[in-house]
Amino acid sequence: MRSGARRYGAWAGILLPLLLASARPARAESDAQARARVAYEQGLKAHATGDHKAATRAFAAADVAVPSDEALEAALDEAALDGDAAFAMNLTLRAQDRKVDERTAAAVQRVRTAFRDRVGTLSVDCAGASICRLALDAAAEDDAAKPRYVTTGMHTARVRRDGAEQTTTFDVAAGETRWLKPEATKSAVSPVPVDLSGRRSTLRAVVFVGAGLTVASLAATIVSGIDVVAKRSSFRDGGCAADVASTAPVSPDCQGVADRGSAAQTRTNVLIAVTAALGVATLAVELFLVPSLPKARVGVAAGIGRADLSLKLDLP
Repeated sequence: MRSGARRYGAWAGILLPLLLASARPARAESDAQARARVAYEQGLKAHATGDHKAATRAFAAADVAVPSDEALEAALDEAALDGDAAFAMNLTLRAQDRKVDERTAAAVQRVRTAFRDRVGTLSVDCAGASICRLALDAAAEDDAAKPRYVTTGMHTARVRRDGAEQTTTFDVAAGETRWLKPEATKSAVSPVPVDLSGRRSTLRAVVFVGAGLTVASLAATIVSGIDVVAKRSSFRDGGCAADVASTAPVSPDCQGVADRGSAAQTRTNVLIAVTAALGVATLAVELFLVPSLPKARVGVAAGIGRADLSLKLDLP
């Protein structure tokens, strides 16, 4: 590495004011500038003790609080000394999102030359997701939308996307771009009982009404049947029946008696059919529908790219 590391102390008095300068509005920038100053001072102390990892993180934090070429260059130089290929290469991505000076651009090129054969790229398919987070190996969870450099070899990634999680183990080679495309997974929701007591009550009412109508129709059928028997006797007693010998005079209204008897017989037959239909229907509801009315439980399952509706029927 060039003399950049040795110049931190000499430049500190110049760089800190630069880090804290020209920010508006004043109050909002005051907090960010304070964080940048503290982080940069921590980086200087870590560099002085030879703790390049701590110095890298501190200078990188200062660059996040108040982006500056000086903090980014210092972070890149310390990362090169620390040898953390993935962290160093990810620092170079910051230079893609903003314009940097020649010194910082040179530091970016040195890091890329030193570590490009020791890393691959990891990208996560976050298309259409409102939340897409990634926890790589033992690192804390962060935004998964942007590609990142990872060291070659085996890794474990846990992707959380819109409430669904998937853990994947993968291998990445130098220069390789590895895409993670989480598959749809279900996030189960406890079944919700559906109250069908109202329907059960309705069916019970149907049974009671049906039974009442059946009894009423049966009573009407009996009365109608008695009337048929009476008209038949009147027809025979009036000497109207050809197959019955009678000494009584023949009724002059035999045709009328016969017509009224025929109508009564038709009415009775209809009442018999209605009574039978009402009885069968009422019995069917009582035997087959009311006892077997299911207790329904509805569950919804959501996942990546799909949602499932399930219906469970618990028979009593």
